[in-house]
Amino acid sequence: SATITSLSSASSAASGTFDLVFNSQTYASIPVSISAKDLAARLQTSTDFGFLNVKRLRDCTGYSYIIEWIANGGQKSTISITNTGSVLPAGTTVTASRVQSGGVLFKPLSGDMTRTYQTNPQVEVFVGGYPSQCLGTSTCDFQWLSSQTPSVSAVSQSSMTLTITGTGFSTTTTSNKVIIGTSGSCTVTSATTTQLVCTISMAPSGTYNIQINVDGKGLATGTSSFSVTIPLQVTSISPIQGGAGGGYSLNITGTGFSSSSSVLIDNNLCTNPIVSDFSLITCTVPSTARLTNTQVSVVVTSGSSTATSPTQFTYDVTNTPSITSTNPSVVTMSGGQLTITGTGFGSDSVSVFIGTTKAKVRSISSTQIIADLPSIAPGLYQIQVATANGYARPAFQIEYRFYVQTISPQVGSLYGGNDIYVQGEGFDNTTTISFTDGTNDVSCNVVSFQSNQILCRPETAAPRIIISSNGVDPTYGSVFAWSPQFATVQQGAIVEWQWGSSALLTTLAYKVQQVANGYSTIPLSGGFDSGNATASGSFSYQFQTIGTYYYWTPAVDQSGLIVMRGVINVVAAQPRTLTVKVSSRSFT
Repeated sequence: SATITSLSSASSAASGTFDLVFNSQTYASIPVSISAKDLAARLQTSTDFGFLNVKRLRDCTGYSYIIEWIANGGQKSTISITNTGSVLPAGTTVTASRVQSGGVLFKPLSGDMTRTYQTNPQVEVFVGGYPSQCLGTSTCDFQWLSSQTPSVSAVSQSSMTLTITGTGFSTTTTSNKVIIGTSGSCTVTSATTTQLVCTISMAPSGTYNIQINVDGKGLATGTSSFSVTIPLQVTSISPIQGGAGGGYSLNITGTGFSSSSSVLIDNNLCTNPIVSDFSLITCTVPSTARLTNTQVSVVVTSGSSTATSPTQFTYDVTNTPSITSTNPSVVTMSGGQLTITGTGFGSDSVSVFIGTTKAKVRSISSTQIIADLPSIAPGLYQIQVATANGYARPAFQIEYRFYVQTISPQVGSLYGGNDIYVQGEGFDNTTTISFTDGTNDVSCNVVSFQSNQILCRPETAAPRIIISSNGVDPTYGSVFAWSPQFATVQQGAIVEWQWGSSALLTTLAYKVQQVANGYSTIPLSGGFDSGNATASGSFSYQFQTIGTYYYWTPAVDQSGLIVMRGVINVVAAQPRTLTVKVSSRSFT
């Protein structure tokens, strides 16, 4: 037989609740025996906590909880405990203390922490942000030596030829690079160790310092004391004559041209200039109002310098095409056909431009052109006819009209449905109406339209919020958290949850279910519920009542371990001021 003697009575299990206070927010009525999982779920309903790792230690006579932040890092305020009067047995205390104030983890170690002491400068190579290792002694040494530094003692200029005297040059001409300013160059034609001769080939006009870079040695010293001057000059133009309507290319050859250079022909700007190698400008000849053949000057300006072509340009009016009328002069966004009447168009090589956009030519004769108008933005455009003899003149214009003049009424329900009249010009059956706050658009469904008026009925202006399953759980990773997890929306807003398994996790299934609080697993009677869990899908719900709504997604994985939670905070709806947006054929 055996005798069992009780030495002392078993300790009573702790019971009751307490309040936890953090960042001035109270989490009330927390059971003293709450599980680690439920405590984490309860606290994670607040953005103050974010994702947590909660551990429960000891036994039912008095559990101990360790709360660790695994996201939403930074300095944390102290947690305090209040309202412990219901905790039993009598005399049981509930306290909170700081275990550890975070720390710094270097993963991987940065390169600065793995450097070694060296007496000479070192060459460092990083691959993907990681420093490489130098194998052997002095392998990565690098030194700057005056004996390896070229020097310049004199520079003389004769027209476009430079003679540079110094030391340390290469005897191979291509191994010496002479740079003028920041972008110009001088081609070396002869080289000794003490002298370079080069021809200025590409450089803008002006006075510049020079630099000499010798292969294998680098930049020379002493160059800051010397400068060279590049003249701006025009040597020739081609062609030397053209039609009075302009529109064809003119080539200007010379020296010292730059991207800032401009060309005037008879004091009119030669447009679309293209500068090549600082020695060639190609631009589009402007039209002239002169009525007889006339020779005019071609002048290039670059900064404060000007250069005039030694050869004048001749405007030849003899074969210049002319325009007498165009029809129509005003069109809507639907475009249509354009008829151009005049003389000297020819029968081929004719193009029609509305502004800079090319129109499709339907038929051509020497006196008439019919073209399809292109679809372009509203505005006033010049009609240009390009022929084998240049542009026709004079220039005519066409207006594309598309604008909003008035909207009535200008106040309506947040939930839409009222009649809106939009007055303006240029409306057709492709015109759409919406209202925008710059980020979100509210459609206004077109009921009827005329060219100057549209009747439409707006949809609800309540904002629509998207919550995706692509959030990142700090433990399980992507697609295991709602994003955003905490959302504040206005009364009447529509929240849409969207989910879909990744290609590697095809067994996941999601649903959305309203619960009473941040840790409950029991569906709330009458609350929103997306139905059966699915691998992909969406669910929408409109929040009409102010308050805080908790929801959860039961275990999404087959093992039944990973649940997802979120909070919707609904605040009072605010009036919205929206801007009308009228679009037609991709133009707004």
